[in-house]
Order: sequence, then C-alpha cells, then structure tokens
Amino acid sequence: MLMFVQILSDPPGGCRIIELTNQDVAELVKTFTSFRFEVDVHTDLTCSQLDQKCQEFFQRDFRQYGAVVVMVLSFDGTNGQLSALDGRFSESIILRHLTDYLNPTLHAKPKIYITEANRTGPVVFMNRQFQHSLPLEEHHQDVLSFHLPCNYYGTIKRRPLLLLCDNINSMADTSDFVSILKKTVEDATKTIGLFEDVPIELSNTLSKEMRLAKS
Repeated sequence: MLMFVQILSDPPGGCRIIELTNQDVAELVKTFTSFRFEVDVHTDLTCSQLDQKCQEFFQRDFRQYGAVVVMVLSFDGTNGQLSALDGRFSESIILRHLTDYLNPTLHAKPKIYITEANRTGPVVFMNRQFQHSLPLEEHHQDVLSFHLPCNYYGTIKRRPLLLLCDNINSMADTSDFVSILKKTVEDATKTIGLFEDVPIELSNTLSKEMRLAKS
C-alpha cells in the first residue's frame, strides 16, 4: 500500500488540520496493516518525487500479493489537481500505473485508488472535461476508485477516513470490499453536512469479489 499525505506544512486550519490528519494516518496504517498490507507512507512530496515513488512502487514484483492500494490525502482538489509541495499534480500520474499493461504481476489483481480531497471545479484532461475527477477508462481493468471529501471541522467520528476504518474493521469478516465502501458512502453522506456540495465517488471495474483477511 502506497500512501501520500499531501496536507503540506501550512494547510487551511493550520496545526489542527495537521493533528487530525496524523490521527487519520495512524488509524489507516493500523487498520490496513492488520489486514496484511505493507504500508509505505510519504509526506509532502513534490510532483516529481511523487511520480518517482509511484514508479518505484509499481516496478515491484507483486506475484505474492493479492491487491495493491494507493491512497492520497490532499486537502485541496481544485479542478482535479491534488496538492504537492511545489504546486499541484494530476491524478493521471497515479492512474497510468493502475493498468495491466505496465506490470504483468498485477494482472487480474485488484488495484485500489482512494483519495481524500475537497474536489471543486471541472477537470480538463486531453481535451476532455469531467466533473470532479478523472474517470476509469477501458484500460483500467480490475480497479476500484473511491473519492471522499475532507471533514476536519466536525467530530472525530464524523471524519470519512475514520468511518472507512470503522467499517473495514467491523465488516471485513462478512462483507466484500465494495460493500464496505458502499456502506462508508452511506455513512459519510449522512454525517457530512458541511461538505454536501463535494462529491463522494465510487467507481468499480473489478472482475471478481475482493475480500480482506486478517493477519
């Protein structure tokens, strides 16, 4: 699992946002590690550093792995651009790796892409315009894309990423991963009043059911 924490040193809300983000990251690492994921966390990278980390990660031999996850925590998501230390970066940097074309050891394995960002404005990519984020294309086979908004102004339990962790821990024994994400969408929709204009997006091209197993 590759996690990019791109909240930067001076986000809106200052130290409180950084504190809550660190709490979320700790809970995410704890949750995914308990389900046998190896979690690599990288904080406040530049665009080129982020691209390099993606290239290094996706050059690995994944024959002994059942799935991969890439997660980005970015407070800002204006026009589909996520935060980097030296500006913003396009999601295409990550999505181009989530295909079977580049690494044959990922063929037919679930590739999960999760973001937390307040997405506003349209996205223009290769002369096409999309509403909030880049869509999954035909070459994104066996990919699950899940986009949540930030909510650092409510109570701790209302934050979307903590809802995700709670649902993983409580539902993994009986439900597949898509069902867990759908439940998280329901829970977040009920509890996020402040960011009701920011979309929660779930796109799925998985060809088979994905379930999580405890260590």
